[in-house]
Amino acid sequence: MQNWSPLFAQTEKPAAAPELQAPAPAAPAGPADAKAPAASTKGEPVKEGTAEAPADPAGNGNGFGGIETFAPFILIAFLFYFMMLRPQRKEQQQREEKLKQIKKNDRVVTIGGIIATVYNVSADGKEVTLKIDDNAKLHLRRDAIREILGGERADSEAAK
Repeated sequence: MQNWSPLFAQTEKPAAAPELQAPAPAAPAGPADAKAPAASTKGEPVKEGTAEAPADPAGNGNGFGGIETFAPFILIAFLFYFMMLRPQRKEQQQREEKLKQIKKNDRVVTIGGIIATVYNVSADGKEVTLKIDDNAKLHLRRDAIREILGGERADSEAAK
């Protein structure tokens, strides 16, 4: 009993090897016959589907290598740098400069949204004590300050 499933299909043995076959006859001088087997440069017939592409003697490439392949990626990298990274670094530097200039009695907003007055700045400048109310003080890192509102708290209350 034979199994006719495509998974168990039997393959035929190939004919004689191409090395044992006689060389193909020379092509006629007229138009090329589409069904004639292509001959290799060594005079041997080439198996169907295994023909190699002719080498490019000038070495110009065929678009699968060189700068042409990477040009779009390089362009995208430059655009990303000039449109995203560079402006972000400038803003970060400006923020760092503002945070270094914090002094006593400046009004600030923390990253948590607390509005307070700077009570004290540590000697190394990395820590700040904020006065929220007469009896409430917070000890924070300078990085926890989001924005400097400026002016003294007493001046803003006197204006009211």
